[in-house]
Amino acid sequence: MVSGPQSISAGLGPPLACCRAGTAESRGCVWGAAPAAGGRTCGSNGVGGPLFCRSLSVRGPQLARRRAWTDVSHTGAPEAAVRVCGRPAPIPPAVSTVSLHAEGSRVTSLIFVSLLSPHLHGFYTGLLAQLSGTLGQRVDLLSSGDWSEDRRAVAAAEVDGAFQCGLILQQHPAYLPVAAPVPLGQGQAVYATHVVVRQESTAQQFADLGGGRWVYNDPTSFSGYVALHAHAARLDLPPGFFGAPHWSGSHLASLDAVLGGEADAAGIDSTVFSAVLRARPVLRRSLRVLTTLGPFPIPPVTLRRTLPPALHQQIQAALAELHTQPTGRALLREAGFSRFVPTTEAAYLPLLAEAAHADHWRHPAPHTQRSAYV
Repeated sequence: MVSGPQSISAGLGPPLACCRAGTAESRGCVWGAAPAAGGRTCGSNGVGGPLFCRSLSVRGPQLARRRAWTDVSHTGAPEAAVRVCGRPAPIPPAVSTVSLHAEGSRVTSLIFVSLLSPHLHGFYTGLLAQLSGTLGQRVDLLSSGDWSEDRRAVAAAEVDGAFQCGLILQQHPAYLPVAAPVPLGQGQAVYATHVVVRQESTAQQFADLGGGRWVYNDPTSFSGYVALHAHAARLDLPPGFFGAPHWSGSHLASLDAVLGGEADAAGIDSTVFSAVLRARPVLRRSLRVLTTLGPFPIPPVTLRRTLPPALHQQIQAALAELHTQPTGRALLREAGFSRFVPTTEAAYLPLLAEAAHADHWRHPAPHTQRSAYV
């Protein structure tokens, strides 16, 4: 995989070395507004400011187990030092501890996590800051620094909201989709899978990639994995078409693998690919889209079902009106979106059909198991 300043991952998200520094490397990778004392700049994120690392302390178990994060500047002696990576974004004023609590029936703070591409974490931080001002209560984007731990927290309904793939949402019945972003230039809340190869690739169509080296971001990803297999099923390609799976961990890392020659092709979320090209247009000389699959319903903003219905409606309305405010409109455009629109569970049912189609192609023999993807 490409590393150093030429890495796509370093260009759009927190450099992995930044979050992996120290002994508690997977305990806390979150976004902040500015380097704290002792912090260091890690490079440019390519879409709006420098990345940085700073110390943060964690009291007690991990975030998902008992949400209690404390900035080292408020505590003096951290109980467990970790690293934080982030990019400048407006956030609510810092407090010494963050936790979900309620006064009577009124929720007074909310915690979100993201199960999507790390390049969007800065956008989500700014988005939740805007939401915090509208609601008049604290709203935070927090992460354990470990995607599987964040997903476990969502599966256990230990957070109030999540930015998550519409297919993974089917495994998390405790959450409802309330709003979805509309990409710039699109009239609907949809995205696609770009099958990306190097410019010099001899492949001219999807079927030409049989036996090649494919890299996937994650086996639970719709755009990076399931959509590819559903498409292979429609083309009636042999089950061994993709060969042995190779996992990168993110769309950005998959692009790095293709760019560096370690993989021949990857399925990339179209919004991620657009962000990469906005940040580094020169990559058009090195990468090309062989074909595009979709469109599909775009990953939504989801809320825990047990939150008060009035709060669901308030958050949905605030997101739908975000583009009418200058700061909200600028935030959306920087991330590649024009607005949010309300959405429902029904909008994501087509993804289940795609997953079933892909699963049948991978396992053609009769079986009673549920889809591997849901």
